[in-house]
Amino acid sequence: MFFLARSIFWLGLVFSWIPWHGDDGATVGPRAAAMSLAREAAVAAPAQIEAFCLKAPRDCLAAAGKAQQMLSIESLLEWDAANPAPPPVKTRQSGSI
Repeated sequence: MFFLARSIFWLGLVFSWIPWHGDDGATVGPRAAAMSLAREAAVAAPAQIEAFCLKAPRDCLAAAGKAQQMLSIESLLEWDAANPAPPPVKTRQSGSI
């Protein structure tokens, strides 16, 4: 269920940042369709999550606990400590000719 919510968020973000150039009618249709789909998904997601939680409250609480654990600052810091950044790439410096 959280995958659906994350997907809706990221697709909405992507569709909102897509450049729509031109004032002709060809770009108005896709942009309006994308915004309509994003709006429908944003409205439907909470209802679907609520239905899931009403149908299986224990599974809902378990999923919420996992999401909270994944998004907690402690787990992010632990992951960051376990996965250090790669060393910087050395570039060749150009000398005088």
